[in-house]
Amino acid sequence: MSKEHKYDVGYKQTNRQGLTYEVITYRNNKDIDVKFQDGLVIEHTKVTKLNQNTIFHPDYPIPKINKTPSEKRLGETRKNKQGRKMTIIAYRGAADIDVQFESKFVVDHTEYKLFERGTICDPFFQSLCGVGYMGMRTSYKGADKYARQYEVWSSMMKRCYNENCKRHTWYEDCIVAEEWHCFANFLKWYNEHYYELPDGMGDLDLDKDMKSHNNKVYGPDTCLLIPAAINRRIYHRITSSSDLPLGVTYDKKTGKYKARGRIDKKDVYFGKYDTIEEAFQRVKLEKENEICKAAELYKPYMPQEVYDAVINYKVEITD
Repeated sequence: MSKEHKYDVGYKQTNRQGLTYEVITYRNNKDIDVKFQDGLVIEHTKVTKLNQNTIFHPDYPIPKINKTPSEKRLGETRKNKQGRKMTIIAYRGAADIDVQFESKFVVDHTEYKLFERGTICDPFFQSLCGVGYMGMRTSYKGADKYARQYEVWSSMMKRCYNENCKRHTWYEDCIVAEEWHCFANFLKWYNEHYYELPDGMGDLDLDKDMKSHNNKVYGPDTCLLIPAAINRRIYHRITSSSDLPLGVTYDKKTGKYKARGRIDKKDVYFGKYDTIEEAFQRVKLEKENEICKAAELYKPYMPQEVYDAVINYKVEITD
């Protein structure tokens, strides 16, 4: 009784050409015949070729056994650190690949090592508070060139959309215009409206209320960049109760209302008044005078639009 073999007559296999053949004669491990579907017979071949899957039809192209890095990596898919799926769609070398995200955005001419690390970002992924997105290809070298602008943008987005962020009443129900959900759009606006202040005169603040009192929308049509020193003069408040207007406190001993404010960085007492309205009017007068003085000091450096908004700003009892 003959011993049965794995590759005995009738055994079928599909080669790397995608063609199926069948063992039709088995003499020994070094002498077998196989027949392809189209009838071609390969005689006196070896079982080792079956093991290695190297029996090929001579009329069809023979695929490469060892793929090049390009062939291996083209089409490779993985997730980046955002959890976004990305696929290599072009591989010209380890230092020059194109990657496509689920959003269909393509990052071209990037590096395979960044793909491996997952540090290639999808600029349209809403990574900040579930709303904000970069809208631009992240630069991994020299990203500090817009670090200040990103800090201002992210702080604005968090004030409006981060549920864990402690909000001042000024920011309740505030939103950001959809155009500014994209950092690239905000960056363009910021750079176009930015102006330098001399050393010692502080930085610029993003302000949403200077153009329109109690405005609730951050956006290119509502915001200005104003000197931080002026911003502090406007919003600094001295009060023991949020129920009282800006700068007004109640004196239990006299039953009168005190008017106080900050002048030249010092807390100043303006006197006592019989009514809240009288006390506030004094605070309003002093604060508006202080704002105007600051406006004149910064006038040589501020754009006309900013100067006009500051000089015409009126303090309201509802501030």
